[in-house]
Amino acid sequence: NEIAHDVSSKLKVKLSGADQQKMSKMYTTDPEVYRLYLQGRFHWNKRTKSEVEKAVSYFKQAVDKDPNFALGYVGMADSFEDLDRPTKKEYIRRALDIDDNLAEAHASLGYQYMCAQDWVASERELKRAMELNPNYAQAYAWNGARLMMIGKYNESLAAIQRALDIDPTANGINFYKGVCLAVSGRRDEALQQFKKMIEMDPTFPWTHNFLSRIYRWTGNHAASVEERAISLDLDGDTEGAKRTRESFANGGWEGYQRMLQERNTGPMSKGGLTELEREITIETLTRQANEGSFWLFLIKVDPMFDPLRGHPRFQELLKRFDPPR
Repeated sequence: NEIAHDVSSKLKVKLSGADQQKMSKMYTTDPEVYRLYLQGRFHWNKRTKSEVEKAVSYFKQAVDKDPNFALGYVGMADSFEDLDRPTKKEYIRRALDIDDNLAEAHASLGYQYMCAQDWVASERELKRAMELNPNYAQAYAWNGARLMMIGKYNESLAAIQRALDIDPTANGINFYKGVCLAVSGRRDEALQQFKKMIEMDPTFPWTHNFLSRIYRWTGNHAASVEERAISLDLDGDTEGAKRTRESFANGGWEGYQRMLQERNTGPMSKGGLTELEREITIETLTRQANEGSFWLFLIKVDPMFDPLRGHPRFQELLKRFDPPR
């Protein structure tokens, strides 16, 4: 605990009870290694591209100093782009080779299975993580995301709330709550949740990005465009934010949609689709499903995909998000 206090003092942050427990379990005998790990998590929680890049740097420094520091490999796995599944799984396997009872590694593996729509394996790994460390908030949060993706919204919100009971200010966990409220039809509550998040941390880009989606669903086009621009600004894409605002200022909602199509967002942006465009769009969505896109479950609820709902291949795609039997 003296080491934990020393790390906390140097970081100028308060270690949670779970963090102090990790130090007492001596995942590493070098407090500098653990300090690097916590610094990485600090940046990872901000979720912007530049901050996640900083996180990777800290995690790499940690494992370079102590190659047997399993938590560092989990941090690396959590930080790589979702589409880079082989790299993420390799880091998780390294962590599990070092410590098969590491809750964080099982939780991250559960997340990987979740994105691959392997609901049985995902549930198994996330439950194992929660058994190994009942105070690891991210395991409950990812379990909530898993339940949300297969449409079990009440169970999802309960799991997310359990995570928030442990870590009430975590941006990512609060974000999952807002998303679950939105996709389960409770949009007014979702808006309140995201507004509360902005009060806590106006710099978290995911909040503004999903607010843009909700405003699109409700027909508030000006707010949708502005929130999208804010999210791009926060993520470092100032040119994209400028294009977004200018397209709407010069051409209204249709001008914004044209800009999205020109930027290769895809034919869905313009609404009406030819049969060829439907096939191309479904092919793209299927590829994204196979690659493990986290956000693909939104095809179940996003009105943007309504023109595809009668297509047999789209119906097959939707079945990937049915609860396991």
